[in-house]
Amino acid sequence: MTGRFWVVGSFHVRSRSLFVLVGDLLEGKAEPGSTVCVRLGGLGVSTRVLSLEVIDISYEGRQHLGLALAYDDPEELDFWNALSLSNEEIELEDAIET
Repeated sequence: MTGRFWVVGSFHVRSRSLFVLVGDLLEGKAEPGSTVCVRLGGLGVSTRVLSLEVIDISYEGRQHLGLALAYDDPEELDFWNALSLSNEEIELEDAIET
């Protein structure tokens, strides 16, 4: 494990085919190419971070980190939306160099 990330919510950017996990880095590091690991009981799902974004929450006067995940088809987006990730911790693994 490279890091731990606290997810406060998520949204998608349909025009760029991105699903963005919004939250705060608790420990370690996050970078493009890092792997997001979500544990679902005894199973897990993972995907790569395409980019990091600064998410301004103007009405709260706060900033969060956004982990932008690319998706290829609507079913992938439906899957991430169905997870309803909010107020939970996920793991990050190192980016694999190619």
